[in-house]
Amino acid sequence: MKDLDIDDVEDMADEMEEMMYETGQINEALNRNYGMDIDETDLDNEMKELDDELFKEAIQNPQANKQVPNYYASALQQKEANINKI
Repeated sequence: MKDLDIDDVEDMADEMEEMMYETGQINEALNRNYGMDIDETDLDNEMKELDDELFKEAIQNPQANKQVPNYYASALQQKEANINKI
C-alpha cells in the first residue's frame, strides 16, 4: 500500500480550487452580454446593399472583375444574366 502524504493532497486540492475559479472566470466572460441587440433582417438588408453596390461597381468597371475572386466573378455573371433576362 502506498503512503499518502497529506501535503500532496492539500496541494492538489489548492490546484483544483484554482482551476475551478479560472474555469468560472472563463465561463463568466463567455456568457457576457455586451448589449448588442442585432436585428438579423437589418443585417441581411445591409449585406444585400453592399453586395449590390459591389455588383454595380463590377459592371461599370469590367477590368475590376479580373481582381474579383472566382466564386464572386461567377456570381456576378449569373446576376448579370438574370438582369439581362428582365
